[in-house]
Amino acid sequence: MIFHSLNVPGGSASVFLSLALALQEQGHNVHVFCYYFDPEYCFPELNKKLKIHCIKKIDSRSHRINTNSIWIRLLLGYEYYFNARKIYRLLKKFKFDLLYAAEASAYIPALIYKKKKSVRVYWSVFDPISLVDNKRPGLMTHKYRWFATLLKIHNLFDTRNIRKIDRVIVPTKKMKKQLDLFYGISASVFPTAGVRVQESRKKHISLIERRLQERFNFRKEDENILFSNGHLLPHRRYEDVLHALRSLVKIGYRCKYIISGSNKFDPNYFVYLQALVKKLHLDDYVILDTDFKSNEEILGYYQYCDIFLFVSVEQTWGLAPFEAMLCKKPVIISKGVGCSEVLTDKKDALIVQERSPEQIAECIEHLVKNKLLYKKVSEGGYERTLVDFTYQNIAAKLINMMNASGN
Repeated sequence: MIFHSLNVPGGSASVFLSLALALQEQGHNVHVFCYYFDPEYCFPELNKKLKIHCIKKIDSRSHRINTNSIWIRLLLGYEYYFNARKIYRLLKKFKFDLLYAAEASAYIPALIYKKKKSVRVYWSVFDPISLVDNKRPGLMTHKYRWFATLLKIHNLFDTRNIRKIDRVIVPTKKMKKQLDLFYGISASVFPTAGVRVQESRKKHISLIERRLQERFNFRKEDENILFSNGHLLPHRRYEDVLHALRSLVKIGYRCKYIISGSNKFDPNYFVYLQALVKKLHLDDYVILDTDFKSNEEILGYYQYCDIFLFVSVEQTWGLAPFEAMLCKKPVIISKGVGCSEVLTDKKDALIVQERSPEQIAECIEHLVKNKLLYKKVSEGGYERTLVDFTYQNIAAKLINMMNASGN
């Protein structure tokens, strides 16, 4: 299994490592390969149980990451074509039955290995480089026209390589339609993002109560706790929840909105959110928790909150909603989030239109006032997650797919 950079505790890395661990627990011999690796920062509770081979160990917490920097993006482009190939030097020492690549550049060393040793290659893709820059607002193609031209050149090479992959798997029908058209392939719809059930059974609310008291001088009384988890990036649309919160506060609702996520990926968006909180006079109602949190603390936040919100635009899938559902919390999700495709409104989630503060406020109000709806959505989301989105179930289905296509 190949993932270019295991150095940040993001959703994609969590999915990849959790799936690797689930496959290993089911008796398969799994090796993980990457270029960058930070064993103490990128889910140590997962990576320490796996055989991980890397080119370079780094301390990610000492680096500032800004993917809106043109120089960082050019460096990533260099790594896409050159540094990723160094992973093949590690791969060629072993004999594998199948290579499973995640992230865009991870399939490059896999295809080199395939050419040399004739094995199948799977590519599980969430954010293909060729499509993301043209769809998410405010990224490089909109700021630098020459970068858009460079991306088009990249697309020509990218398409040629992707057509050599034995099976491309994507999480949603929407993404399949986009990739099939863009690359001239036939992708398979197979969500690989899930939840780790055992972890959710341990209670960590006390960690969060202490964290909020010590860092933000907050102790819950009769507030409804709204919570969002995800790095602070423009497509998350946290501003929509802030506007919804403002309208609820005006009519007397007592709420506290906690946003958990790193501000290092787009510092300008973080500054914008801070200014918006002040402009809307929400200083006493919003907590921006941007510091590093352990996996136990993140789980504690899910357990501590009353309502979870995930209202992104152009979000390929969305792991956080299922983590909240596993903690029996009702989820408000936008149609811009890929996993809304597999959820049912008012059954296992409340689904709103993108960029709709009014609908978000209405859903929050319904959940606060209607205990039966709150219970129905909470239990529906929990049951749906257990049936379809545990890593044990996902790993078993993935192996069945691999076996079926292997003969």
